[in-house]
Amino acid sequence: MKRYLLLYYLCSASCAWAQLTGAELEMGYRTLHDGRAISENSGRLFDLRYHGAKGTQYTADSWRPGVIFLRSGQVREHDLSNYDEVEESPVIIGDKGEPIYIAPLLVDHFEL
Repeated sequence: MKRYLLLYYLCSASCAWAQLTGAELEMGYRTLHDGRAISENSGRLFDLRYHGAKGTQYTADSWRPGVIFLRSGQVREHDLSNYDEVEESPVIIGDKGEPIYIAPLLVDHFEL
């Protein structure tokens, strides 16, 4: 019985696929300056568990210039950036005024 369970586990684990690899996330971030967002999830839903809470989920009240250092060694400067404490990721403002969340997997560190 243990052999069958082990065989089932090995077969199912080899068939599993990840949603996005680090290379795909980085490619999405590189194309950011071409007008595309880092993720295709533009219809992002917000968590309403804290409805009525005062304040913002961002570290700073105002958007400020920031520098994002990627694990690949690239350095990106943005005029409007912040840090989202709920999502635990850096956020920049895109060309159309929408917030773009940068995947923490890609970021080595950042400065605001």
